[in-house]
Amino acid sequence: YWIVSATQAQFQPQELRLHQRGGMDYDKGCYLGQEVIARIYFKAAPKAFLHYVSGIGDVPAAGDKLEKIQIVNAIATAEGFEALVVARPE
Repeated sequence: YWIVSATQAQFQPQELRLHQRGGMDYDKGCYLGQEVIARIYFKAAPKAFLHYVSGIGDVPAAGDKLEKIQIVNAIATAEGFEALVVARPE
């Protein structure tokens, strides 16, 4: 995924699963406000995470909100679109 101007400052690092991909280190201190996020992560489960989805129809734009789902990025495919979204696991 990539962050564009429409999605800048809209997602928490743990929502994009940066901690699972080496994008941040809870022991080192990589960004402003990390202590608060680390406490949330270790003491309570984050409510939403990054998911891969595919669909048919028009390609949603980065930053669009569809009910409880927020689009991070989307691309057109022959069958419709593929997208990375931040959503609750259910």
